[in-house]
Amino acid sequence: LSGPFPRSRGAKQYLSLLVAPKSGMTFRGFLGKKSDNAALYKKKKKVWEALANEKMGALRTDRGGEYTSKVFGDFCDSEGVIQTFTAPDSSTGPAESRIAVVQRMSRAMLNESGQGDWLWDETIAYAVDIVNEMPTKASGNENKRSPWTAAGNKRRRLDRFHPWGCFNWRSRTFLYRGGGDGGTKEGERSCSASQRTATTVGD
Repeated sequence: LSGPFPRSRGAKQYLSLLVAPKSGMTFRGFLGKKSDNAALYKKKKKVWEALANEKMGALRTDRGGEYTSKVFGDFCDSEGVIQTFTAPDSSTGPAESRIAVVQRMSRAMLNESGQGDWLWDETIAYAVDIVNEMPTKASGNENKRSPWTAAGNKRRRLDRFHPWGCFNWRSRTFLYRGGGDGGTKEGERSCSASQRTATTVGD
């Protein structure tokens, strides 16, 4: 878990990251406070297991209070998850390394686009999506498949990725009264720092 970050649009200030051991897939969640971590795992566990195609039989974390709390311990006990901890002051685990990678990617996106730090969660989410599509040698992956395909998922088109914050084309029909003509117009940047809004960009 990493943070605090500048307060985002959704009032989030912390990043919780999980790395699946077999496929190497990365999962992320954004928290308003550290104590929300147990609720995040309760909500996302089954989804993460389905995407990674592996069960969460054991969970190795640091010794932060968000993982050693009674609430999180009760969650692990109820789900049959064996909880283990890294050595004190350890910062070399897979999750820590992955956090460093996506944070560097996030800073690069924000600097290049000129957007405000309050969009850190948007860039982190995009960075994690990119990392899951990058070939890796993790877990004996001899074919250097991406974590997404190593988990047994169907390969996705990579041309859906664009420089974060660039100009894109998107449908604006919903902005017209009466339904519009169904056409497309050149859209704004993916995020607008002046309006503090984010726009979902379509292909």
